[in-house]
Amino acid sequence: MSRARTILLAVAVALAALAGASSAVAGGWAVVRLDEVPTGARPGTPLSVGFTVLQHGRTPAGLDVLGEPPRLTAWNADDPTAQPVTATARPEGARGHYVVEVSFPAAGSWTWEIRPGWFEPTTLEPLTVVTPATPASGPAAGSDPSPAAATTDGGSARGTTLAVGGAALLVLAATLGIVAARRPGGRRRPLSAPGGAAP
Repeated sequence: MSRARTILLAVAVALAALAGASSAVAGGWAVVRLDEVPTGARPGTPLSVGFTVLQHGRTPAGLDVLGEPPRLTAWNADDPTAQPVTATARPEGARGHYVVEVSFPAAGSWTWEIRPGWFEPTTLEPLTVVTPATPASGPAAGSDPSPAAATTDGGSARGTTLAVGGAALLVLAATLGIVAARRPGGRRRPLSAPGGAAP
């Protein structure tokens, strides 16, 4: 075998070995599968996101394969000038399972991805961060703003007193009228005689 052919063969073997080593280290590809789609994200409130890294889409991958913990990056789609948010995940539970705590500084639609170690990042569905509605100003909690409720105690007592007093006055007036209409001795005296003359 000529010297030139020997050199070419050695180079080819070296390249094949390098390619094989690279493939062994790389291990192909990996995806991120969320435990559940996050909901209820609020500005400034930490959101916990659990996920599993699956090498080749099926084998859970630990840090020995990833080389470093997965990293989350998010961008505010409503404000392109805002700085991206980043957070590093920690292993938790079974092999390949991680949890990351992330806090979004502002409301809006956020695009985000998780990069599992040196693997390509997995882009996730946009996340909506909303500010909780502020209750309208009004009466204190537990109070009833209706006028009827506001005067229930005093108003009811006054109404009852007036009703009893009015009934008492009617009874008194009727009694006085009966007494005045009767003659001494128990006989009833007519108020007036026919023709207007007294009897």
